[in-house]
Amino acid sequence: MYGTFQCPGRAFVVGDLHGCLPALRRALHRVDFTPDRGDLLLSVGDLVDRGPNSLACLQLLTCPWFHAVMGNHERMLLDALRGYDPAAMALWQYNGGTWWRALSAAQRRNLLAWLPRIAALPLALECRLADGARVGLVHGDPVVLTWPELRRKLLTQPDPDFCQQLLWQRNRLRRVMAEPDYQPRMQGLDLLCLGHTPLPAPLKRGNLLWLDTGAYLGGPLSLLPVRDWL
Repeated sequence: MYGTFQCPGRAFVVGDLHGCLPALRRALHRVDFTPDRGDLLLSVGDLVDRGPNSLACLQLLTCPWFHAVMGNHERMLLDALRGYDPAAMALWQYNGGTWWRALSAAQRRNLLAWLPRIAALPLALECRLADGARVGLVHGDPVVLTWPELRRKLLTQPDPDFCQQLLWQRNRLRRVMAEPDYQPRMQGLDLLCLGHTPLPAPLKRGNLLWLDTGAYLGGPLSLLPVRDWL
């Protein structure tokens, strides 16, 4: 439910991938991303659905330099394929899971073998940079006002409704869009990175950064050096 790790080199954060692996590769090339020098890539989730390379994007989970939180699309995939619940399958298909239909029998078996790894994705991640700065990741909305409270909720018998809100809620972003002077802050962090809602460009308000820029819709894939946004 919750993960933490150190970044010995540069940290980059990427918006919702949604199967857009070629765009990610181009973005990593542009920044000379080099894991051998300690570079890490942080993902706000939604690796799958809507774009053309969902299965290939899941392969990123095997890379030691890649750290992702769960997105609502990973959650829908799990709900649909673990037990083959018809209602969950219909919801997933409606929201971009139709690529499942095009998979071969072997590819479907491969995806099913990935389910435990996908289910193990945390709902929140904390990355400590080399200079001590603390960066958090949640897919949708942090719900609460302090990172210690969020961490406590996830580490002590997490409430299912709270977990769903982390994946689906947009309340903080809605308020940001409605109130130009609102400066939200997540206490206990230097920066909180979020995805879930496609925007024309990355948006930072207070110490919250939204960076889903709709790559699957033809927008640019946001891949940002964390240090530049602290």
